[in-house]
Amino acid sequence: MAFISPNSWVLIILDDGSEHLVNVGSKVHVTHKGRIDLERLIDKPFGTRGKTSKGVEFCVLEPGIVDHIFNLKRRTQIVYPKDAGFVLLMLDVKQGDRIIEAGLGSGALCSVFARYVGDTGKIYAYERRKDFIKLAKENLSRQGVLHRVDIKHQDISEGFEESDVDSVVIDVNDSYNHV
Repeated sequence: MAFISPNSWVLIILDDGSEHLVNVGSKVHVTHKGRIDLERLIDKPFGTRGKTSKGVEFCVLEPGIVDHIFNLKRRTQIVYPKDAGFVLLMLDVKQGDRIIEAGLGSGALCSVFARYVGDTGKIYAYERRKDFIKLAKENLSRQGVLHRVDIKHQDISEGFEESDVDSVVIDVNDSYNHV
């Protein structure tokens, strides 16, 4: 059983089904159904129930990858879980794989790859825009997978530094010019 730590990300589900992905370190979370004292959740198991300041019941769950993807900060279109699952299956992504991703964007697909390659694999993510890199780093860090990703600020028209990789995914506007 997993327990909530001071910097855990938690998924709070209110009685009306609304979901809130929050970091316990932010101390208080305000919803349309009242305030939630996040510090009171520390050291409690995921699955804990509580009440807001207005007496509304909520449940605290450990967020999964889909919860993180749907709550990503983003400035780009993202690959949604259904499509990411298809890509994972078609590429047969597994622990230890080395994958080049051209077009990091907000990091949604990269986070899925990073989860599946594990600590023995590596994602080499190429992105030409610094603002996207900054955002993707935040999103990958939030999910605890940034250490599995080597981010390169480079246009893919310059080529890739890596060789002997298991897969290459090109997700840029003009992908047909890079194949």
